[in-house]
Amino acid sequence: LARAPEATRTICAWTGGSGLWTDSSKWSCGGAPGAADDVTINGAIGTTVSIPAGVLAQAHNVVITQGDIRGDGELRVNDLTLQTPVNAAQAMLFDGVLTVAGVWRLIGGWANIGHTVAAAVEMTGTASIQVNSGAVLTVTQSLKKYGGSLIALSSQGVRIAAGAIATVQSFH
Repeated sequence: LARAPEATRTICAWTGGSGLWTDSSKWSCGGAPGAADDVTINGAIGTTVSIPAGVLAQAHNVVITQGDIRGDGELRVNDLTLQTPVNAAQAMLFDGVLTVAGVWRLIGGWANIGHTVAAAVEMTGTASIQVNSGAVLTVTQSLKKYGGSLIALSSQGVRIAAGAIATVQSFH
């Protein structure tokens, strides 16, 4: 049997200062990314990519090395990496719905989130997740937390699905 060809992935880099995810002029690929696109956000400190209510933002992979994502819309991705460079504050203040079908990696930085479903979460360094009041972080496959990482719960908290593996390792 012949395999179906994989969808061609376009790399979409955020090129402007702060703005809306849907603003075509802010993306190197000429338009807002789609579900098959790989996204990089490496703006200046203080750059904010906003996903407002009523907007569904999609991408295959999202890597944020500087800047942040904020909003109360919906973000669906396969993999999400929040990687904080040295001496940079990085945040994800996302009160909407976040769905990560694959792995959500937090390497330093912090996320303040609303309803979130992730197959896997990996936290290293000083990474932290704050689950907003009334929201739930659901992990369906694995949660790995290393070093000084922190998960803070304002409400119902974290749900680890039956059969998922949780690894928590801290250094004192």
